[in-house]
Amino acid sequence: MRMLNLKGRKRIYTDEKAIDESNLIKVLRSSYTAHQQNMREIDYLFDYELGFQPLPREKKIRPDIDIQISENAANFVTDFKKGYFWGIPPVMIQHGDKEAHGTNPMSDDTGIAALNEMMLNGLDIAYQNQILGDYVEKCGIGHRLIDVKTEFDTVDDPHNLVNVNALDSRYAFCVYNNGVGQEKVMGVTFTKTLSGKLLFTCYTKDARYEVAGWKIQNPEIEKQINPLGMIPIVEFNRAIDRTGCFERHIDYMDGLNVLLSDFANSVAQDTQQIWWGDNVDFEVDEATGEAIKPQSGDWLLTHSPENRKASVQALASGMDGSSTLNAIAFEWDRILQKCHVPVQQESSGGSTGTATSMASGWQAAEVDALREEGVIVRGLKEELRLILKAVQLVPTSVLPANSPLRKIHAQDVDFHFNRNKNYDLSIKANTLATLINAGIQGRHAIKISEITADTESVWLDSQEIITKKQKKMFEEVTTSQSSSSSEKEATGDSNTGEGRILQDASDQIGNSPFIGGKTFT
Repeated sequence: MRMLNLKGRKRIYTDEKAIDESNLIKVLRSSYTAHQQNMREIDYLFDYELGFQPLPREKKIRPDIDIQISENAANFVTDFKKGYFWGIPPVMIQHGDKEAHGTNPMSDDTGIAALNEMMLNGLDIAYQNQILGDYVEKCGIGHRLIDVKTEFDTVDDPHNLVNVNALDSRYAFCVYNNGVGQEKVMGVTFTKTLSGKLLFTCYTKDARYEVAGWKIQNPEIEKQINPLGMIPIVEFNRAIDRTGCFERHIDYMDGLNVLLSDFANSVAQDTQQIWWGDNVDFEVDEATGEAIKPQSGDWLLTHSPENRKASVQALASGMDGSSTLNAIAFEWDRILQKCHVPVQQESSGGSTGTATSMASGWQAAEVDALREEGVIVRGLKEELRLILKAVQLVPTSVLPANSPLRKIHAQDVDFHFNRNKNYDLSIKANTLATLINAGIQGRHAIKISEITADTESVWLDSQEIITKKQKKMFEEVTTSQSSSSSEKEATGDSNTGEGRILQDASDQIGNSPFIGGKTFT
């Protein structure tokens, strides 16, 4: 039975507006006590996702046959979320060419492309995101530590300029002031030694404290300067209520396990049936005085001393197997629907990719991912500011003072998530061509069409060609004698012009109820 009342991980607050030596231990003690509830819930959710899912019922009838099956829908849901949302790391692109600080857009593009290269290759952010996503999806929160790098291998790994490490959320938490704005005032990570002693590292904006013996009257505190000027522990939330991806629907998952287990028990009980005899006497063993009961393969010989008809038959429950299997399938589908997980291994023909996407649940999965993206991106922006501060502290012998990486402004950067499938690649290609022919700046056209995961690199590689093409098109339009014809060609209104280069889903409107705003009638 589930003993925890799961309502999302508790956010930890304090009345203190700033943390220093005078109140550090008091805040640490109270916040750690609050965090222990989160630790218990995280442990439970991790065990549940691993398959430790005891049935919420006791089998009192024939307890000798008690098959307990864990379908482990929690693992299925978590694996999908980690692949769909966290499988492709979000890449950074420039917000726009006209920024308030007035730097050269080309320099910004180069710097952001270098930052993407450092994140993807130097820091292996795809792997780091899988670790972070494992915590975020299972328990609703995740933590990452951004730290200044002091040792560099400029030969083998010249792009790894900062330290980015995912933390175990059971051993990390953040503390917020409970006033307006709920500003973060401390980040904490801790370890437990083999002897059971807790060692805490507490970060504030201006200091780092190493704390040992925190329960005693005069604990050991070692203070160091925090060179980043920001709390380097970033706390990610999967949702506003800080719940895991399957947490709200554990009751349904337990119900599915009960259905599967009881169906298996029914099959086993029918195979190992109890036999009932009416007016039956068995022969008695003269040596022991006990009835001789038939064994497997024996003939059953019955005797009726009162000359009444003997009856022997198996006791059966009469469970409707077909209805039970339908209930199991329905419960499984309902769990996937509630968790926004699409049908992934069931194929259907006769429709377009877009219609199949909506009918099988992929569109619902994308809507849920957009919701999660809006929450996760806040942590990514905080992380970006920390990384850019850490880059500024890299020695000039490793990173030149005039490197574009040092000139990036956090407000210049947008995070681009790419989760779409390739079945609509023709739509993306048509969108890109139409936008470019309409005069939309190339970087924005690539971003809108979502034709690539790394918008910034593709734009840098294609910038010269796209710019020349658009300039030539503009000159042709302004010098053309037939303005209406030239305008149609430039904006791609005609299906035979340069704007639309391939067939796409718009050609299938008559075949699908999901395209073009059409519905069933």
